[in-house]
Amino acid sequence: MHKLLLRQLKRNYPVKEIPADLQPLVNAISDAYKDYDYEQQLLERSLELVSEELNLRNLELKQKFQQLEETHQQLAESAAVLDGIFDATGEAIFAFDRKGRLVRYNQTAREILKLKESGGEYSKGHIAYMFRKILADPSKFLHELRRLKSFPKNNLFGVIEFSNDRLFEYHSTPQFSGEELVGRVWCFRNVTQIKENEALVQYQAFHDSLTGLPNRVLLLDRINHSIALSERKNEMIALLFIDLDHFKKVNDTEGHQVGDELLKEVAQRIRDCLREHDTLARFGGDEFVVLLDSVKSSRIAAKTSRRIIDSVSQPYEIMDKHFHISASIGVSMYPRDDTEPQELIRKADMAMYHAKEQGRSNYEFFDSPLERLAHFQLELENKLRQAIANQELTVFYQPQVETQGQTIKRMEALLRWFPVTGSAISPADFVPVAERAGLISDVGLMVLEKVCETIVKWRQLGAGDFCISVNLSAQQIAEGNLVEHIERLLSQYNISGQYLEVEITESILMENLENVTAVLNQIRELGITVAIDDFGTGYSSLKYLQKLPIDILKIDRSFINNVLEDKNKQSIVNAIVLLGHGLKLQLVAEGAEDKPTVDFLTELGCEFIQGFYFYKPMPAQEIERILFKPE
Repeated sequence: MHKLLLRQLKRNYPVKEIPADLQPLVNAISDAYKDYDYEQQLLERSLELVSEELNLRNLELKQKFQQLEETHQQLAESAAVLDGIFDATGEAIFAFDRKGRLVRYNQTAREILKLKESGGEYSKGHIAYMFRKILADPSKFLHELRRLKSFPKNNLFGVIEFSNDRLFEYHSTPQFSGEELVGRVWCFRNVTQIKENEALVQYQAFHDSLTGLPNRVLLLDRINHSIALSERKNEMIALLFIDLDHFKKVNDTEGHQVGDELLKEVAQRIRDCLREHDTLARFGGDEFVVLLDSVKSSRIAAKTSRRIIDSVSQPYEIMDKHFHISASIGVSMYPRDDTEPQELIRKADMAMYHAKEQGRSNYEFFDSPLERLAHFQLELENKLRQAIANQELTVFYQPQVETQGQTIKRMEALLRWFPVTGSAISPADFVPVAERAGLISDVGLMVLEKVCETIVKWRQLGAGDFCISVNLSAQQIAEGNLVEHIERLLSQYNISGQYLEVEITESILMENLENVTAVLNQIRELGITVAIDDFGTGYSSLKYLQKLPIDILKIDRSFINNVLEDKNKQSIVNAIVLLGHGLKLQLVAEGAEDKPTVDFLTELGCEFIQGFYFYKPMPAQEIERILFKPE
């Protein structure tokens, strides 16, 4: 019997046994209780299962909700970053819908068109009106917009200029959802500074940074253009190659700042001498080139050259100092001299060097003999290089005879060239070529070494006191290692500096007085004497002469030749001798060819005479026969 039924019977029917006739009823009730319990258990289990499932589902929902919250936070942060980027980018961004309405824009876009801070839509017409107000030329941009009606899926790219001179580069890209066009995005980037930088780079590529003049690249382009025009018009053009005389002296003595200011002033003076459509270019250093268009005759080139020379030679005042320079000009004509720009420049350059050789501060036209001379010099340069390699150069010696006693204690080393094939080549021909080709320093060092070898040999043969003079070039002095080379040779051959003398010309001295003086002082510290060669033909200032580290003046042969027939020459030679003695210098007269001239120079008190009357330049072996002949 069901325990719940049993408790109820005991409480309501206090009998020990249930009557038999009620037993079936009681059993039926007991079964009903049992069925109820079973169903209740089933229901509880079902509820328990549902509760577990609901709890699990609730947990899953909580987890998903948490994930959704995290995703939402991430999306919010990403949106904030994107919004920040959208506003912070230097580009102006406009987003339009399919109807052309402006639906979104960033901070830069708002500033350009003065749009609202946020919110609000702008129609296509309103935006077009705003752009029309700020563009320098609205028609071009509006034309691009109209093209989109026919080609709505096109990408656009271009550059527009605003009325305030700013330049913007724009990109326009259609936006799609699947295959459907849903809008368009425009991006505008300020490229004003970029374009200005590009223009500056372009300008610097074709102009000289110091003077602002066209450089050689732009010059060549303009020459080509001028030649093309001249061919059509049957006209000539002229090229003037200008080189400043003695500019290096200003640069070396006063510094590059003064030199740069001087170059700018020279450029302005040359420009003032030209017509408006002529071109002045800086070719490099102190070289300028003028292109004269539409020249009717060479007289125009000549007149322009003379104006430039006269203008450049006027005094300059820079940084409270006064300067004087001059210009040498070479002229080539198209089509007479050539039809190629590079050749016209080369031939004008060649003519300029000829102008310098003719005394500077003048102009020369290119001609065929000058071309032949250039080819000769180029051929000579090639032969000279080979001659140095083959040791074809040798040293001759010309004695300088002492007037008191007619003894030989001094002589000059003179370079000679005897090719393996062919006749001897004059130093007057090959020395200038060696200087222009940059070979003179190597040649000069070779001469010094041969002279040192000769000194050692003659001392071994018993020679007494003697001195051999060696000519120095401007390049040797300028290179800065001359004294080092001389010290090395004196040490290598174990000889004293008293056996050596160096000669420089007045023109070398005045190229860079300060530097040359410093080098000569170092040379004299080695016991080597210093002589000024060709004295009287240069531009030395007498006020500098007394301060220079020199021992000997050599009177140039141009004053000695026919001196007895020319009273002016006699006066000049007498003045040089008096000047030299007044400065406690010895005198050497060059070019004495006869006894009356020797007697005249001896009477003046000239200590030494060098000339054909006594001896011509000779090989070392012949000098040895004179110096060491048997008594």
